[in-house]
Amino acid sequence: MLRYGFEAVRESLKQMTDDGPIHHPVWGGLTLRGMRGTFRVMNSVPAMRRRLAQSETRLRDRKRHPALAAVGV
Repeated sequence: MLRYGFEAVRESLKQMTDDGPIHHPVWGGLTLRGMRGTFRVMNSVPAMRRRLAQSETRLRDRKRHPALAAVGV
């Protein structure tokens, strides 16, 4: 489990870069407002909320997760 945790953090950090639109001085605020609006809509529509929960469950399926496959679990 410890190896899985470190591998998951490494995979997550690969997505964290300074060149993303959220860090742009002009577009960053618009990007943030767009993301917040999207999350509010997804939270208020029950069908979208269920679909998001199902997709997260599929992502965390042990057989499909690349980090677990890499460490041989």
